[in-house]
Amino acid sequence: MVIDSIYGWAQTAPSKTALVWNGQPVSYLRFARGIEAVRHAMAAHDLPAGSTAIVAIQGLLDGWTTVLALRSLGLQTVAVSDLDEALGLGLEQVSCVVTDPHKAGQSRFMADGWPRARLIRVPVTIYSALSDGPAPHKTVASAAVGAHLLYTSGTTGTYKLLLQDGAHEDERNARRAASYGLGANSNWYVGYLGLWTAVGYKMPMAVWQQGGCVVFDQRPTWAREFLRSAPCDTVLIPQMVKELLEVVAQEPGERGPGFWRLYVTAGFLPGNQASEVLARLTTALGITYGSTELATPALESRVSSLQDLHWLAPAAGRVVEIVDEQGALCADDVEGQLRIKLTPLDCRAYLNDAEASRKVFRMGYFYPGDMAVRRADGRIRVLGRSADVLNLQGRKISVAPVEQALQDWLAVPAVCIFSGICADGQDEVVVALETSRQPSAEQFDALRRQLVGFDRVRLVLRAEFPRTTTGTSKVNRKALRRQVFASEQTSAGPEDVL
Repeated sequence: MVIDSIYGWAQTAPSKTALVWNGQPVSYLRFARGIEAVRHAMAAHDLPAGSTAIVAIQGLLDGWTTVLALRSLGLQTVAVSDLDEALGLGLEQVSCVVTDPHKAGQSRFMADGWPRARLIRVPVTIYSALSDGPAPHKTVASAAVGAHLLYTSGTTGTYKLLLQDGAHEDERNARRAASYGLGANSNWYVGYLGLWTAVGYKMPMAVWQQGGCVVFDQRPTWAREFLRSAPCDTVLIPQMVKELLEVVAQEPGERGPGFWRLYVTAGFLPGNQASEVLARLTTALGITYGSTELATPALESRVSSLQDLHWLAPAAGRVVEIVDEQGALCADDVEGQLRIKLTPLDCRAYLNDAEASRKVFRMGYFYPGDMAVRRADGRIRVLGRSADVLNLQGRKISVAPVEQALQDWLAVPAVCIFSGICADGQDEVVVALETSRQPSAEQFDALRRQLVGFDRVRLVLRAEFPRTTTGTSKVNRKALRRQVFASEQTSAGPEDVL
C-alpha cells in the first residue's frame, strides 16, 4: 500500500517534499506523522474493519491524510465532494462519516442516509497541532489494507461504483508510474482535482510510491499561481486548460512555450485551444483516452501537429479494437464499437450493479460505449457515445466529429447535437452551443452547410451546460437533452430554427 511507501520515504529521505498544498510544502516526514496521528485518533473509535467510511473533507491535504489513515485500519473509504452526492451512491455498511467544520448540516444527512453511522469531525487542519518527532515505522500488513471506492457518472449523471482494492495497489501504481514516466524526481501537478476523481486519486498514489512530489492547489487563483511558478508535469481536464489559457490571454506581451509535459484527459481539446497550448504554454502536449474502470490509459497521442490531435495510438500494453454489432473486427475506416482488452489490474464489474456490469464488461473486454474508427496506420479516433448518433435517411452518423468541427470553428467551450421529436411531432436535430453570444449571419450559414440533409434543425444557446459533479466536469448530455427538448414548451433560453 502507498502508506508503506510514504513511511519508507519518511525514514530514508525525511526532509524531501512529499506534497505542496496551496503553496505550503509538506515533507515526507511530516506527511507520515500526520497520517499516523489520524490513524491513532481513528483507532480509538473502534471502527469495524471492512466497513465503509465516507470522507467529506474540503482540503485535499487533510482529505488525503484521513483516507490513507482509515484505509490503513482496514476500512473501505469513499471520498465525496459533498454529502448530497454521497446519498446517491447507495453505500452499504457505512460505519462512519468523517467531515471537517467546512461541511455544514451533517446531522440531516446522518438521519436520512446513515442513522447507525458515527459522525467524526476532524480539526480545520490536522497539521496545525502536529508536533515534531521521528518517522513512524511501517505497521500495516498488506492483507489488512482497506479498499477505496471511486465513482463515475460519465455523461449520463448515473453513478457507478468501482472498487480499488489494496491487494493490487502497488502493482497498479507501478504500472501507472511507468506509463507516465514517474520517478523520485517527479513534480506532478494535480491542482484541485479531488479524491473522488480518477485522475485526482490515481496520479498522487503513483507519484508517492516513487518518492516524487504532488502539487495540490485549491485556491481560486490556481491558474495564475501555476504559471508564476516553474510549471510541473500534469494531467488536466479540458476545463482546466481553458482556465490556464484565459490567464495567459490576460498577460501583456507574447509568451513563448516551455517544455513541461501536459496531458489532457476526460475530453478532447478544441483545435484552437491546442494551437494556443503549443504556442504559449508547452510544446509537450499529450492527449490520453482512459476510463475510471481502467488502471492505465487505453489510447494516447503526443501532439506535434493538429493532425495528431484526435487520432490516438493504443498505449503500451493495451489491446484496443473496433468491432461491429456481432463482435467481429471492423476493417480500416469503418466505424464500430470501441472495446479494450482488460488486464488483471483493471476493474471487471461495478459494485452492486450486475446489469450495468454485464453490458460493459464482456468476455474479457471493457466496452466504454463509444464509437470509433481506425485508419490504416493503426491510429484510432473516438467518435462519441454509441447512443449519440443522427439518423439521416437510414444512415447513422456519429455526432462527435461534427460537434468538434463546430466547436473549433465557433470557438465555443462545448457543442452538443441531438436528434429527437419536436412539439408538433416532427423529427428534428438540435444543435446546442455553450455560449451567450449570438452567432453571426455568416456562422448561421456555415451551420446550415454542416447539417445539410436534415429537414429541421434548431439552434439552442446556453450560457452554461449542465455538467457532471464527479470532478471532471463532463457535459451531462442526458440533462442537457431534457433541457433542449423541454425548451419548445418553456422557451428557456434563446433559440432559432435554421
